[in-house]
Amino acid sequence: MKSTMLLSLVLGCLLLVSPASAGVLYDNGANLFNRTAFPVCCGDSVTNSFTLSGASTLTSATVGLVTNIGDSPSTVDWLITGGPFGGTTYGSGTVALSNIVQVGAGYNGAGPGLPVYTADFGFGSLILARGTYWLQLLNATSAHSSTTWWGESDGPSQAKWFDPSFGV
Repeated sequence: MKSTMLLSLVLGCLLLVSPASAGVLYDNGANLFNRTAFPVCCGDSVTNSFTLSGASTLTSATVGLVTNIGDSPSTVDWLITGGPFGGTTYGSGTVALSNIVQVGAGYNGAGPGLPVYTADFGFGSLILARGTYWLQLLNATSAHSSTTWWGESDGPSQAKWFDPSFGV
């Protein structure tokens, strides 16, 4: 039986930037990091909704990620789709993370004190119309090949976690 989990995940702050205005198009709220986090490796993936109030060019995102002690996030696969884990795919890629900054220590369900990072990645210039979309992260890697998690923020978006053992 598939169980659905609605989560408010940190997109670090999913910062979708329009080059014309250089402004933030979506922010999912502060990184609370005292919540849980969900794996974005090892077959698991997470997707989080965001809504654009008008046509926009997305250039980058900043996400909040958690790793094991002594490790740091390196790469991630991303997709922007019309639905959670499906629908039309508007953009996708595998990217090296940049501007990786440890912003504290948090709790991911496995225990306290794990390093919490913000990291950026680019979309190129992805043009989207007004509407609701989903950013999906999967296949994340870290410097020392440990698990990488996407941290929860309790922001306003909807989110879903896919675990291949249980489904969505």
